[in-house]
Amino acid sequence: LLWIIPFVFIQLIFNFGLSMLVSVVGVYFKDLQNILAFALRIGFYLSPALYELTSIPEQYRQLYLFLNPFASLFHNCKNILVHGTAPDLSILIYLGYALLFFLLGVYLITKQNNKIPKLL
Repeated sequence: LLWIIPFVFIQLIFNFGLSMLVSVVGVYFKDLQNILAFALRIGFYLSPALYELTSIPEQYRQLYLFLNPFASLFHNCKNILVHGTAPDLSILIYLGYALLFFLLGVYLITKQNNKIPKLL
């Protein structure tokens, strides 16, 4: 159960980075709220929250985990909380996405810091 602590930390980094990205892009694109709501809904159904990851064919599973960062999160959290097993290495893919979004968000916030108040 202690394995859930790194997942919460990684999720915090991912959410913070994504919120910085959305806040900067949302200033320029006013319809981002509608697009984001649709994308999150589709992303939820494409992630293994409602089904097991083993239902994905073995030859496509690694590609699926790479393209869908939430798939690794849902799969590993389910394994920790329900099955009581340690996470697999696919969580490193999610950590990579979290760090990428965080660094990109920090870069955009610092670069656009002077322009955002004028556009609002």
